[in-house]
Amino acid sequence: MAYTLNLWEGLSEFLEDPYIPVTNNMAERALRNPVKGRDNYLGFRTINGADVAMFFYTIIETCKILKLNPRRFLKDQSIRHHEGKELQTPLVWARDG
Repeated sequence: MAYTLNLWEGLSEFLEDPYIPVTNNMAERALRNPVKGRDNYLGFRTINGADVAMFFYTIIETCKILKLNPRRFLKDQSIRHHEGKELQTPLVWARDG
């Protein structure tokens, strides 16, 4: 009981801020695919190959969370790179778009 009472302020914070979700389901869902993918990364021949795959996997999952089209985002960033422009994160790209 004392443990819960000591943490009560943080546990009830979502009542004051509507942007704090009541559950952590979104975080759990976001972590499910990379964890399942761990077995797949064992099939890569090099560490660099696994790193590149995880990089793209992270970008794609972030786009999904932000409800962005991952293909459009990656295509736009490829064009920006070719034009010598600074690359953007999915969040910045969503705000600018």
